Amino acid sequence: MGRLQRTNAGTAILVDKATAPLITAHKTLIKGRMQFITLQSPGNGTLTIINVYAPRSSNNRTQFWRRINQANFNSDHIIMGGDFNHLKVTDYRGTAGER
Repeated sequence: MGRLQRTNAGTAILVDKATAPLITAHKTLIKGRMQFITLQSPGNGTLTIINVYAPRSSNNRTQFWRRINQANFNSDHIIMGGDFNHLKVTDYRGTAGER
């Protein structure tokens, strides 16, 4: 990529061949920031896995978290993981390789 095309955001959820047939839903909610998959378990339960890469700026997080609430996941179990970009002290924030 050229320097102007670079991005710091990105998410991925990787599954193996045995797991892929269990996926009943998947969607990117915010490009490069939030996606999910829903799996059907053999016992008829469902599991939704949400992967997030939250914005660094607290000004942008309200809309970000609102989007998760609006998604209204209909699942027996939900797991959310990723980079929440939440620091108690903002002095520790820096670019890659800093602090």
